[in-house]
Amino acid sequence: MAVGELANLLADERPAVQERAMHLLGQRGADAVAVVREIAAKNPSAMARRNGVWTLVRIDTGASRTAVRAALDDKDAAVVMTAMQGLSVWRDAGALE
Repeated sequence: MAVGELANLLADERPAVQERAMHLLGQRGADAVAVVREIAAKNPSAMARRNGVWTLVRIDTGASRTAVRAALDDKDAAVVMTAMQGLSVWRDAGALE
């Protein structure tokens, strides 16, 4: 399945589908960051944005860290909390800047 198709599943109503998409996107690594970053930043669904952040946390590249830091400014508190949790997992001192 293509990265874009997997990323769209982050908004699926079924938790098992969401989890599988996050897992597979995490395995794609840096190749998935750009697409998942768009979901995490612009999807109208807070659930999809939150799942996008968790997916980026699984990838752990410079680009994914930047995208997770950007999620700290999300309008939804659950997305912000997810970003904070992800940054704490990484112990990301860059998030303090």
